[in-house]
Amino acid sequence: MNRIEIIEKIKKFNEEIHRENYQHLIGLKDELNETKIYEKYKDIFTKENIKFLQKLLEESSGIDKRKNNYLLSYLISNYVGLKISKISDEAAMYEARATVKIDGKEIPFRGLRKIVAEEPSKEKRDRIYEIERPVKQKLLQYSIKLLKEDLKIISQLGYKDYIKMNQSLKEVDYQRLMETLKPFLIDTDYEYTKLVNKLLKKYNIEPSKATNNDFVYMARSPQFDEFFTKEKLVETLKKTLLGLGFNLDKQKNIELDIEDREKKVPRAFMMHIKIPEEIKLVIKPHGGHDDYNSMLHEAGHCEH
Repeated sequence: MNRIEIIEKIKKFNEEIHRENYQHLIGLKDELNETKIYEKYKDIFTKENIKFLQKLLEESSGIDKRKNNYLLSYLISNYVGLKISKISDEAAMYEARATVKIDGKEIPFRGLRKIVAEEPSKEKRDRIYEIERPVKQKLLQYSIKLLKEDLKIISQLGYKDYIKMNQSLKEVDYQRLMETLKPFLIDTDYEYTKLVNKLLKKYNIEPSKATNNDFVYMARSPQFDEFFTKEKLVETLKKTLLGLGFNLDKQKNIELDIEDREKKVPRAFMMHIKIPEEIKLVIKPHGGHDDYNSMLHEAGHCEH
């Protein structure tokens, strides 16, 4: 298989795998069947094609080298994806179907973030934190299993670890980056801690008793809701893009999905199913400034 053939097959694979993920993530289907799609295109993601690209990379320079590096990175990523797709599908289906019982009512796990963000009672947020713990523990076990498989597979490809692999493929010196960022973390630690404690005090939360759910609630910042209403979310998006030269009403290739489905993932995302013909901009509005921040952020990816 030559470079052009690989790229053409990748385009078809991309469309199918992204459409499958889109249907799952917006809550229209519990199952995620990446395994079936990976099997269909398994002739792309082979050691032979990876070695072919590695050789091509060594022989190229300038913009061609950058392109080949990007293509190699994609092949390796999906070579791993092919090997772990069954575990990944299982984990995704578990998360989509997981529910917890709160005050006698069955709640989808994916709907908890919205509930927590709007819950003013510290006691109830802590109760939800404990109730959702078993689901999070199960998902953590899936993550650990996937990570172990990832590391085993990339070592078989000749990479010592993730850092070495990404340093090679993304041309980033992570050691140097760490040394550059570390002084910033040290210099800002005191002020950051002081500000966080001040915020916790405002909500009558002891720092030692704060949980992730408390931060979800505080980040919600309902005091600003009058400026960030659900009704003006799409209108604000369209006006902002128009000011940048993009008329969303005329961009029929970009479809907005703002429906509040129970099993829809809580985070906003963009899905490029077919570029440039079919782009999805997805958000599950929960109210407030974060909806605007997420929508505008993902719109940037859509226009890109």
